[in-house]
Amino acid sequence: MAVMANTVPCAAMPETIPPPQTVVVFGASGDLSRRKIFPALYNLARDGLLPERYAVVGFSPDDWDDAAFREHARSSVLHFSRSSLREDAWDRFTPHLHFVSGSFDRPKALAPLEQRLTELDAGLRTGGRRLLFCAVPASVVPTLITRLGECDPQPHHTVVLEKPFGRDLESAKRLNAQVHEVYDEAQIFRIDHFLGKETIQNLLVLRFANTMIERIWNRDAIDHVQITAAETVGVEQRGAFYEETGAVRDMVQNHLLQLLAFVAMEAPRSFAPDDIRDETVRVLRTVRPFQPEESVRGQYAAGVVGGREVVGYRQERNVAPDSTVETFVALRAFIDNWRWAGVPFYLQTGKRLPRKTTEVTVFFKEVPAALFAGEELTPPVPNLLSIRIQPEEGMSFAFQAKPPGLHLANQTVAMDFSYREWFESAAEAYERLIHDAMVGDPTLFIRQDAVERAWEIVTPLIEHPGPLHPYTAGAAGEWTEYPAGAWSEAAARFIAPRTWLVQTGPPTARIGDIMTRTVYTVTGDVCVTDIAKAMAKGRFGSSVVVDGDGRLAGMLTERDVLRAAASGADLTTATAAEWMTPDPTTATVDTDIADAAEIMGTRGFRHLPVVVEDRVVGIVSQRDVLSARIHAHRPPPHQASATPSAGPP
Repeated sequence: MAVMANTVPCAAMPETIPPPQTVVVFGASGDLSRRKIFPALYNLARDGLLPERYAVVGFSPDDWDDAAFREHARSSVLHFSRSSLREDAWDRFTPHLHFVSGSFDRPKALAPLEQRLTELDAGLRTGGRRLLFCAVPASVVPTLITRLGECDPQPHHTVVLEKPFGRDLESAKRLNAQVHEVYDEAQIFRIDHFLGKETIQNLLVLRFANTMIERIWNRDAIDHVQITAAETVGVEQRGAFYEETGAVRDMVQNHLLQLLAFVAMEAPRSFAPDDIRDETVRVLRTVRPFQPEESVRGQYAAGVVGGREVVGYRQERNVAPDSTVETFVALRAFIDNWRWAGVPFYLQTGKRLPRKTTEVTVFFKEVPAALFAGEELTPPVPNLLSIRIQPEEGMSFAFQAKPPGLHLANQTVAMDFSYREWFESAAEAYERLIHDAMVGDPTLFIRQDAVERAWEIVTPLIEHPGPLHPYTAGAAGEWTEYPAGAWSEAAARFIAPRTWLVQTGPPTARIGDIMTRTVYTVTGDVCVTDIAKAMAKGRFGSSVVVDGDGRLAGMLTERDVLRAAASGADLTTATAAEWMTPDPTTATVDTDIADAAEIMGTRGFRHLPVVVEDRVVGIVSQRDVLSARIHAHRPPPHQASATPSAGPP
């Protein structure tokens, strides 16, 4: 059951134009700058969301001039921008790019940069406003702050700091104290890119603008909440970094706790930045510090991911062969306040897991079983609200309905909302966050007290880590079938305890088992008007376009029909061949359901044709995939209550 598409364009972010200023990117040649910062700045410029007078100054040890830096930034946009590089937009953007080569490892090392910035400030009449983006390793941030303190810091300077903010509570306090020697708290913008996601911001609107949701958002209606951040990738080139951090420091202390705060916070007095941040800190103060006995740690071993053999964590580059660093952690958390008393929050994050997803799933309480005890009925799966943060931002709500037929029965069905389908475009997280920093809005940035409280919560896990259990990279069976062994017994308590009632479908589920075999098929010369009428009458979400030999030529969706209508074309003469998507992505009858979900999520498809030897034999929709992936799951009682035992070190 899909939400009807909205055809009205919607701005991706508030069209507030920042005041004139200079943006300085420290670490301009680094991976973060290349993948995120320069594409974000280009898109802001392309969308007219940068000031009329501004400069972007890159700073790094590279032996570049302005021309080489501009070529580096162009390459970044070509490879990583959400929108294609338009030459007219690039020609407007590139004159604003400048570069200064240097380091900050000795006193007064930033003097040449300061001289260049002073010249730019005077020429652009920025009033000395600067955004200082510290895209550098955490280990050198203290040194950079010291050098910035030598450059006559001003009240209209803003400094952006990337996570991690320290590596434990004491180092976080030291870092905050050092930064405060140079800048006031109001000038410090600690960035967590998760908070820039549209879905995270939508939590505020979902909860507080919908009376129905807010009335049931408490311990009376909710059984438990799951917050999951799963990745299929390993540590890749970050082995040395991960050896110093691990999953608790890298993900739980910041991303997952910030998600928890947005899910569990009380309504703020207003949407003023500090009113919102006050409430997130208030809920963090009521979170019990995590305990080792309420958690499980894992480390991936060699396995197969996406059909490719991958090495284990201990075989990764710059990783110790006897490393005890966790790449996975699952834990049970509680919030000691009136709204959430007794409601467990299950937090789970890891690398080399079977699928990539970041989502918050709210599980509501079960209905009394006695009413559904008849022969023809099955115990209903509780309602659940799944809030997808990535790969495709959106929400799904699963509930019970009666399928057609002469007898009373119940089945889990789902309503789905996709940002990609409803809204015309969406800004990337870094676009929103850089824009907010430039206009001085700290709402989605983390305050000092939130950072330090988060470290207090995870300190017991850092000081007293539990046993480390190996798991096979990419092996879904270890997460759904619980084979014998210390790892699975420990995991059963926190990855899927008895109260975790719903899970994703088994990895052997095939598209051929769930596809719709009745397919609305047309040839390329059929007019769009006739197709639209047939789609409305038959409730088809899309039509398959075939050539004269019956082979797949393209897909024509409801969105394509709306696009044709919006263009002003005469739909009585416009043909399917003119408006279809040619050579669409397809599935086979043996395609894994989880793989189909990944394709649909990352590419925004709502339908996939199923083909055998270029012949269309069926079609599968997002609704089909979503329904197939929802089913009851209750581990055997002896596993659900098992006590974690020590696995291999």
